[in-house]
Amino acid sequence: MPAPSPYDHPDAYDIINTPGTAPEVDGLESIAARFVLGQPRSRATAALRALNWLEPCSGTGRFLRLIASRIEASRRPGARPGMIVGIDLDPGMNRYAQGRLLALGLERSAAAIRGDIRAVSPAMLRRAPGWGRRRVDVAFCPHNSVRHLARPADLVRHFKAVRSVLSPRGIYIVGLELTPVEQMMTSESVFRSRRGSLHAREVFSYIPPDDASRPFETVISHMELERVRKGREPEMLVCNTSRYALRCWTLEEWESLVRRAGLRTVGVVDTWGGAMPFDWRRYALRVLARA
Repeated sequence: MPAPSPYDHPDAYDIINTPGTAPEVDGLESIAARFVLGQPRSRATAALRALNWLEPCSGTGRFLRLIASRIEASRRPGARPGMIVGIDLDPGMNRYAQGRLLALGLERSAAAIRGDIRAVSPAMLRRAPGWGRRRVDVAFCPHNSVRHLARPADLVRHFKAVRSVLSPRGIYIVGLELTPVEQMMTSESVFRSRRGSLHAREVFSYIPPDDASRPFETVISHMELERVRKGREPEMLVCNTSRYALRCWTLEEWESLVRRAGLRTVGVVDTWGGAMPFDWRRYALRVLARA
């Protein structure tokens, strides 16, 4: 049997992760306005809605749903609206994401397709209905997701794949931590959320590598989903513990791989788009563009 994964339960995963999506998208739009459009977000609403977006590792599609809903709300006769496509290799997550888009009537503006993020290509994106010959203006992959790619060759291949679909002005926003192994500490995070009668909770434990020769951070996830109804005992629907490893990169290694892929770092920003020092090693969004 395959090892347990947080991806085994898309409904619980989505309940836990969806809160807070709106301010995250606001931040992505601020970054896009600055680096793609060259103007403040406050003056760029119409232009932002015409951009084409890509999310590798799109999971349950929480970003897809919100960005697509903003595109739909701004549709005007005669104007060509933008579109967003998400790519995820997990079939269950992909089915969940596409099902939610269809249920919300957002299929004109968004699509979730199954694919390997190391093999992104114009042909892959054309599998999304309505994409056609579009190019990507803004790609984004936050929350350390690229650290699932364990080998340098895999990361370079992914970068090159994303580069192949970017428009001339396109950017790739990557969220990750580059803390040196010797400075990492064991830590824990707890997330709780609810949707109607469903109450979800997830606890993450982060265990640093023993030494720099094995540069992988161990993550242990414990996820619970309960149905809570008045006058009844809570019903446990999901109780799942899983573990996975995230590759640790130094800033120097990261920048070397970025350059090998024909990209360059054009900015380092926080979640809201505020400028950060180039050599910041804690979590930040690193903005990449064609070299």
